[in-house]
Amino acid sequence: MIDVVIVNWNSGELLGRCLTSVDRNHHGAIKRVVVVDNGSDDSSAVDALTFKSHSFQIHSIRNTTNEGFAAACNKGAKACSSELILFLNPDCEMFPETLESMLLEMASLPVAQYGVFGIRLIGADGTTARGCNRQPVAADYWVKLLGIDRLSAGRIRSHIMTEWPHTESRDVEHVIGAFYLVVREVFEKLSGFDERFFVYLEDLDLSRRVLNAGYRIRYLADTTAFHQGGGSSRNIKAERLFYSLRSRVLFGFKHFSPMTSWALVAGTMVVEPLVRLTFAIARGRLKELKQTIHGFALLWRDSPNFLPFRGRKRMVAKNIGDTGHPRQM
Repeated sequence: MIDVVIVNWNSGELLGRCLTSVDRNHHGAIKRVVVVDNGSDDSSAVDALTFKSHSFQIHSIRNTTNEGFAAACNKGAKACSSELILFLNPDCEMFPETLESMLLEMASLPVAQYGVFGIRLIGADGTTARGCNRQPVAADYWVKLLGIDRLSAGRIRSHIMTEWPHTESRDVEHVIGAFYLVVREVFEKLSGFDERFFVYLEDLDLSRRVLNAGYRIRYLADTTAFHQGGGSSRNIKAERLFYSLRSRVLFGFKHFSPMTSWALVAGTMVVEPLVRLTFAIARGRLKELKQTIHGFALLWRDSPNFLPFRGRKRMVAKNIGDTGHPRQM
């Protein structure tokens, strides 16, 4: 059986469409759906409370404040009892055959060896998202912060597996967190998502720990679902930049050497803003210029909370205006 956890923050009608797709796709395999609302102020929280399903139990949890994506996922997981937990973004919709196809693919595998599964996600333009990753090294982030990835037009290989068309199933080192199926026993053994990541890279961090614990991660290309992408983050780009950079720094302190981590801090907080501003000015993008300045201002202002990485549980969103958790970029 599968339990589904959906974290919602002002997702609007996306959440309703997501729940409807899960309802028509259950095939008797879904035991319950847990919707964790992270202090939404739109109608989506009410939609979750009033959604009726005859196929499975719906459990709604409402946080009065935004506790962060990782923390909300962990809270939702505590309400689960099935052997598998699917962390599903509200901007995803299952196709009628998604669940059945996924279980069929999994049946042909030595499932006990695996901790995480992902599937092929199709965007609004009908193309396959190339969302599988290698586990990054510091050089991957330097390529990005120096803007080399923009200038190379994808010719330099990074930890994001853009060179692979994602059209065949294979073991990988990370699957995109928008549709992240994890074995509950493994999830609990590893204490779930690290809540120090308010949002972004919490799934990459968990995948790294899954691999380190001796489990495999499988990408299932024959199973598909729709993923809009962007979700609730479309209108808060400065905050999205802030959260992604902050999580990068935390990821470095957790998984890289101290010297490498501090070098990454310098690159992220001093070099990268200059590179981004240069690109924005060269392209005449005034809005991007303002968003970049705002995003890095938030990062510098919050730096006492995450430098150095001393086990601080998580940042409180209200410190930067309670802008929410922009889960998908």
